[in-house]
Amino acid sequence: MAEKQSIEASIKNSPKLLYWWRFSYVWICIASISILTFLVLSPSLEGKFITSWDDYGYAVSNEYINNLNWKNIEGMFTNALYGNYNPLTTLSFAIEKHFFGTNPFVHHFNNLLLHILNALLVFWLAIRLRVQLIGAYLISILFAIHPMHVESVAWITERKDVLFAFFYLAALISYIYYIKRKQPRYYILCLLLMILSLFSKIQAVALPLSMLLIDYYFRRKLNVKLLLEKIPFFFLSLVFGLIGVHFLQAAGAFNVTSTIQWYERPLMGAYALGAYLYKVLIPYPLSAYYPYPKKVDDWLPIIYYIVPALVFLFSILVVMTYKHTRIVLFGVGFFFFNVVFLLQVVEAGAGFIADRFSYIAYLGLFFIIGQGLTYLLHQKLQWKLAILAVIAIYLTCLGTYSYSRSKVWHDDASLWTDALNKYPNISFAYTSRGKFYAATQQYDKAIADYEQYITLRPNNTKGFYEKGLVYLMTKKYEKAIRDFNDVLQLNSKDKNALTYKGYALMEMRQYKEAIETYTALLRLQKNVNKKDIYMQRAKAYEMLQNFNAAIADYTEILKQETNDVNALLSRGGIYFQQNDFDAALSDMNKVLGINPRTAKALLNRAIIYASKHQHAAAIEDFDAYLELQPADAQAYNWRGVSKFKAGDYSSAIQDFSKAIQAKPSAEYYQNRANAYLQIGEKEKAAGDLEQVDKFTE
Repeated sequence: MAEKQSIEASIKNSPKLLYWWRFSYVWICIASISILTFLVLSPSLEGKFITSWDDYGYAVSNEYINNLNWKNIEGMFTNALYGNYNPLTTLSFAIEKHFFGTNPFVHHFNNLLLHILNALLVFWLAIRLRVQLIGAYLISILFAIHPMHVESVAWITERKDVLFAFFYLAALISYIYYIKRKQPRYYILCLLLMILSLFSKIQAVALPLSMLLIDYYFRRKLNVKLLLEKIPFFFLSLVFGLIGVHFLQAAGAFNVTSTIQWYERPLMGAYALGAYLYKVLIPYPLSAYYPYPKKVDDWLPIIYYIVPALVFLFSILVVMTYKHTRIVLFGVGFFFFNVVFLLQVVEAGAGFIADRFSYIAYLGLFFIIGQGLTYLLHQKLQWKLAILAVIAIYLTCLGTYSYSRSKVWHDDASLWTDALNKYPNISFAYTSRGKFYAATQQYDKAIADYEQYITLRPNNTKGFYEKGLVYLMTKKYEKAIRDFNDVLQLNSKDKNALTYKGYALMEMRQYKEAIETYTALLRLQKNVNKKDIYMQRAKAYEMLQNFNAAIADYTEILKQETNDVNALLSRGGIYFQQNDFDAALSDMNKVLGINPRTAKALLNRAIIYASKHQHAAAIEDFDAYLELQPADAQAYNWRGVSKFKAGDYSSAIQDFSKAIQAKPSAEYYQNRANAYLQIGEKEKAAGDLEQVDKFTE
């Protein structure tokens, strides 16, 4: 003991030793924070894209990330996605896709890397806020491994959280340096970092309020100068706030229909505030989605009246600490200012609580916890080991739960299964999981989920429609038609249901009913692609041998698009069947005028020429066709026939031989036998005729 005290005394009496002692502890903290954060959240690296919830829209199919060029960058900064203005976040996805392609691991790795950097910035910020090393370490660890923060890291879409937080925390650190050193460069740097944070996520509008809290914490006098230095920051918050509102309105985010009345919204906001306060200590249960409560006799559940009252009492207690310490008011104020804009008092979206909303806000509460534990460790020395043991156990529990939560975000199935275990009546979770099951060919599970959705929302078309699509995939056409009929009972103008019902009827060869379905779809006019519907109905007419009606539909298509190759080929084919060779030839010529190497048109025109006894022209088209399709036995046979009729028997024999080599048939042997007879090769002709007899035996 005496030896230990002697060492400590030596360190304290030597400034150089004291510096290196503190320096080594800081690096130990940095290393352990980084390693623990990585280990706890490492399962997120195995995650896939959450296809049912924004990941594809942000990181895969986003038109602005396909090519990293100035045009797309301009598009990122002048447009929003799903009503959210996050151009810098979108740019980060574009850079990843440019260098690594569509790879979820890269997105997850960078999310985790940013989170680790954020945890280290929290550690730095706490030190700058004059928190002792042990307190700063605890604050950082709480930020790093808290289960409420898993969503922001493990969900690719929430790149905007970890990216905006990186610049936000750096801006706060820069502001503290400005306060302490009075150097304008730190003020300018803080302003630039705020701009970057706002371009990552508009939630950064709270930064000037956080700066005022830092002023309060450092006991800066509230005067004109202090307020004037905040004007550029509040101006940025106002501008970006208005931009955010504009894009949310454009996306219809404020047009959400729910049973919650306007006068109940403050209660919902206060309840959410209470839930966040509770979950900072006991983060359970956690879910990707928290549904709105169900009302009974137009009343919210009683807990939604009790919690706001408790939050009010809590706020009174916080204010009462003002005379004793600034830590509590600073921490709670930081929490409130950074979550208040996300409390959904003004409804904008389907959910009113989300784990990700706590990402920056919880820093204020962690600050109070870290400072409180530091105080206990220094004031209650006899309880120090017990307190450290409790802290270790608590942090182990948090880390274990976060590790487990990271696995929940692996894919759509694991995510929505977890949510449904907590809240079985989240209807859209069943369709989200059902789509994942359908995409991974787990059709029975998909159908079960869609049926559960129908049970919850029998008057909504979505469950019937999605189930019908699964039956189409599995070629259970009767069941698919039944589901599409259920959709049409709820909405007779549902164009998708009519389209897929028509497809199912065609597959079942119920052409008359398919024609009726496509005719109903065509009546919708403005809401459908008429060309495609005419094409399908024309095919149905063909199958019923109503060729005039089929021609009429193909002609309608060509009125809309004169160069539609498929319509020209199909109409020309019908003209040929009706022996209208000139009309058929005209359609084939139009196709070949569009693309001279259209194989089907070359073959069709060759046959038409042959039918018109224009064998030289026919042979020329057969030649062009066979350059494109050299393995077509029938084409060699037909060219051989044209050569035979043109009197070129030797060349005809060569073509019939190629046809036989590719695919022997009685017809090809018979034709070659006829050619052999024309040149007097009777023995060879007899041999071919023997082969013909074998085919007919």
